[in-house]
Amino acid sequence: MDKLKSCPFCGSDEAVSRQEYSPIPMFFVGCDNCGASASYCDTQGEAVEAWNERVDKSQKVLGKIFEYLAVEEITLPVILLKEMLEAVWGLDEVPEGE
Repeated sequence: MDKLKSCPFCGSDEAVSRQEYSPIPMFFVGCDNCGASASYCDTQGEAVEAWNERVDKSQKVLGKIFEYLAVEEITLPVILLKEMLEAVWGLDEVPEGE
Protein backbone atom coordinates (compact mmCIF):
# COMPACT_ATOMS: atom_id res chain seq x y z
CA MET A 1 0.00 0.00 0.00
CA ASP A 2 1.23 3.52 -0.82
CA LYS A 3 2.24 6.02 1.84
CA LEU A 4 -0.31 8.78 2.47
CA LYS A 5 0.57 12.16 1.03
CA SER A 6 0.17 15.44 2.93
CA CYS A 7 -3.24 17.10 3.04
CA PRO A 8 -3.89 19.19 -0.11
CA PHE A 9 -5.71 21.84 1.94
CA CYS A 10 -3.59 22.45 5.04
CA GLY A 11 -0.34 20.63 4.17
CA SER A 12 -0.49 18.53 7.34
CA ASP A 13 1.00 15.06 7.52
CA GLU A 14 -1.79 14.04 9.91
CA ALA A 15 -3.87 12.21 7.28
CA VAL A 16 -5.01 8.80 8.47
CA SER A 17 -6.84 5.88 6.90
CA ARG A 18 -10.06 4.92 8.66
CA GLN A 19 -12.61 2.16 8.43
CA GLU A 20 -16.34 2.44 9.17
CA TYR A 21 -18.86 -0.36 9.54
CA SER A 22 -22.34 0.54 8.41
CA PRO A 23 -23.37 -2.39 7.59
CA ILE A 24 -20.61 -2.95 5.02
CA PRO A 25 -17.00 -2.04 5.83
CA MET A 26 -16.04 1.19 4.04
CA PHE A 27 -12.67 2.90 4.00
CA PHE A 28 -11.64 6.54 3.63
CA VAL A 29 -8.71 8.84 4.40
CA GLY A 30 -9.16 12.02 6.37
CA CYS A 31 -6.96 14.78 7.76
CA ASP A 32 -6.95 15.03 11.56
CA ASN A 33 -5.75 18.64 11.33
CA CYS A 34 -8.37 20.31 9.09
CA GLY A 35 -11.02 17.61 8.63
CA ALA A 36 -10.64 17.20 4.85
CA SER A 37 -11.46 13.72 3.55
CA ALA A 38 -11.60 11.73 0.35
CA SER A 39 -14.47 9.56 -0.84
CA TYR A 40 -15.42 6.21 0.69
CA CYS A 41 -13.90 3.13 -0.96
CA ASP A 42 -14.28 -0.64 -0.77
CA THR A 43 -10.68 -1.28 0.38
CA GLN A 44 -8.06 0.56 2.38
CA GLY A 45 -5.73 0.54 -0.64
CA GLU A 46 -8.37 2.21 -2.82
CA ALA A 47 -8.96 4.85 -0.12
CA VAL A 48 -5.25 5.68 0.06
CA GLU A 49 -5.07 5.85 -3.75
CA ALA A 50 -8.10 8.19 -3.87
CA TRP A 51 -6.50 10.48 -1.25
CA ASN A 52 -3.14 10.56 -3.00
CA GLU A 53 -4.76 11.28 -6.40
CA ARG A 54 -6.67 14.17 -4.82
CA VAL A 55 -3.42 15.57 -3.47
CA ASP A 56 -1.74 15.25 -6.89
CA LYS A 57 -4.66 16.97 -8.66
CA SER A 58 -4.75 19.77 -6.09
CA GLN A 59 -1.03 20.43 -6.42
CA LYS A 60 -1.29 20.51 -10.21
CA VAL A 61 -4.15 23.00 -10.15
CA LEU A 62 -2.51 25.19 -7.50
CA GLY A 63 0.65 25.23 -9.61
CA LYS A 64 -1.39 26.49 -12.57
CA ILE A 65 -2.97 29.18 -10.42
CA PHE A 66 0.38 30.43 -9.11
CA GLU A 67 1.85 30.32 -12.62
CA TYR A 68 -1.07 32.36 -13.94
CA LEU A 69 -0.88 34.88 -11.11
CA ALA A 70 2.83 35.38 -11.71
CA VAL A 71 2.08 36.40 -15.31
CA GLU A 72 -1.26 38.19 -14.99
CA GLU A 73 -2.30 40.58 -12.26
CA ILE A 74 -6.01 40.15 -12.85
CA THR A 75 -8.70 37.94 -11.36
CA LEU A 76 -8.69 34.26 -12.26
CA PRO A 77 -10.77 33.35 -15.28
CA VAL A 78 -13.84 31.23 -14.66
CA ILE A 79 -12.43 28.30 -16.65
CA LEU A 80 -9.46 28.00 -14.29
CA LEU A 81 -11.69 28.14 -11.23
CA LYS A 82 -13.90 25.42 -12.70
CA GLU A 83 -10.82 23.28 -13.36
CA MET A 84 -9.71 23.78 -9.76
CA LEU A 85 -13.11 22.72 -8.41
CA GLU A 86 -13.17 19.65 -10.62
CA ALA A 87 -9.68 18.59 -9.48
CA VAL A 88 -9.95 19.34 -5.79
CA TRP A 89 -13.47 18.10 -5.15
CA GLY A 90 -13.54 15.40 -7.78
CA LEU A 91 -16.50 16.89 -9.58
CA ASP A 92 -17.05 15.59 -13.10
CA GLU A 93 -18.92 18.71 -14.07
CA VAL A 94 -19.24 22.02 -12.28
CA PRO A 95 -22.67 23.62 -12.81
CA GLU A 96 -22.75 26.80 -14.86
CA GLY A 97 -23.57 30.02 -13.03
CA GLU A 98 -26.78 31.81 -13.84
